[in-house]
This record gives sequence, C-alpha cells and structure tokens, in this order.
Amino acid sequence: MRAVCLLQSALEGFSDRMQPLFGYGRGDVMPTPHNTANTGDIAKTVIMPGDPLRAKYIADTYLDNVVRFNNVRNIYGYTGVYRDVDISVMASGMGMPSMGIYSYELFKYYDVDNIIRIGSAGSISDKVDLRDIVLAIGTSTDSNYAKQYNLPGTYAPVADFGLLNCAYEQSKLYGIAAEVGNVVSTDVFYNDKPVVDDIDYRDQTLYEYLDPGQYTVSVRGNLTGNDIVTSNIQFKPDRIYSIYIIGNPPNIELLQSVDGNTYACPQ
Repeated sequence: MRAVCLLQSALEGFSDRMQPLFGYGRGDVMPTPHNTANTGDIAKTVIMPGDPLRAKYIADTYLDNVVRFNNVRNIYGYTGVYRDVDISVMASGMGMPSMGIYSYELFKYYDVDNIIRIGSAGSISDKVDLRDIVLAIGTSTDSNYAKQYNLPGTYAPVADFGLLNCAYEQSKLYGIAAEVGNVVSTDVFYNDKPVVDDIDYRDQTLYEYLDPGQYTVSVRGNLTGNDIVTSNIQFKPDRIYSIYIIGNPPNIELLQSVDGNTYACPQ
C-alpha cells in the first residue's frame, strides 16, 4: 500500500509540473500514466491499429469533429463521429505487451465496450491474396503473455462472436470478400532460424512472363535425365516469383520466393 501511495503522489506531482507541456489540466487527474484522456473522452468502440500514424490517418480520413485525447509517447488517440456514431481510434504500439497495456486501461478505466484491432499481416494460405480482408476468429501464439493469468493450459483468445458476425455480415452487404479464420501472433519479429544458410548463387536464369495458373516444376539430373524433385506451384497475377534450387543431388529442395522477401516451400 505504501508503494502505491508513493507512486500516486509522485505521478500527481509529475503531472502538476508538466501540465503546460503535455496539455493536461482539464480539471481531472489522468487515470493512467499512458493516457491523458478524461472520463467520457473515449467512445464505447475503439479501433486500434498498431501504428500511431495509421491512427491519425484513420481519424483525418474517416471521422468528423475529431478531437485528439492522447499523445503520450506519441501513441495518438482520437475521438470523432462516423455516420452519426461516436468512434475512437487509438494506436496500440507493436506487440502483445504494448497492446495489453492500452487495451487493459481502455476497458478498466475508460469503460470501453468494444476494441477492434486492425492491421496488416502475412499469409500462408493460397486463398488469401495481397490486400484481402481477414476476420480473425481466434489466434494462436508463441508468446507467454497469458501465463500471468495462471490458466490451466494454453489459452487461445477468440473474437466476440456478435462483433465478428456483424463484421462478416457487413462485408457481405457491401460486397467485400472477407476470409474468416485463425491467425497467429508473435512477439518476435526477427528470430535466429534462417530459412537457408549460405546460398551460393549460380546459374541464374532470366525472368520470363507466365500466365497465372498451376505449374509443375521439375529438376532433372544432367546425367540421368530423371526428375530429382518435382513440385506444383500456383502463380498468381501481378507477382514476381523466384524459384531456388538448393542442395546437391540427390538432396535437392525447391524454395519459392514471392517479391524477394517472403518464402514458401512448394507442395
């Protein structure tokens, strides 16, 4: 209890001294160290991208009568009106720990009912293409963030069905193709597992135009003329594909890259 009281006193003293700089001073003490909003400043529904500038773009582009309620650590938060409905948009930062801080505070201190996390992701599904919409019904993770709650097992959060179903029905109403499925989240962006070690680039061929479709790619031995490895690869329109032949016979693998950055092992 003493630590809490000391922390509260220190924060109150800090906020009093810093009011002119941070724009506090509307009469109330801010509920958290991360958010300058007062009670009532934030709408019941909050859209949360990770990027603060994306939050600003959404507010500037889609909301009317916009008021910024937060800029602590440049985590921008705005409230405005969209089609006669009060909506807030606020950045969450990167990763689950950051999202956990802001979402917890929104629910606990600001009486928020709905948080809609939006953003971009990669895909391992052939059904999903660039700029497609994915509605996440559940998420798996390699993070131990939920371990703090001492749950009996590995917890995989799922979306509120009412909110998810509403988003899906609205997408159909407006003719927007949306895939519903599971996603995976991680707190690691760069790991220590390289896709391939020490690739020696030799015998490159020129790029050729191919019509979109399903292709069979085979690697044949120079001496035998027999296929060493064969894979089926789906080529989509408006993409640049590179196919790498890796290894020494008879241990040959095919590795397919999309746009030089994303790798997928052909099936």
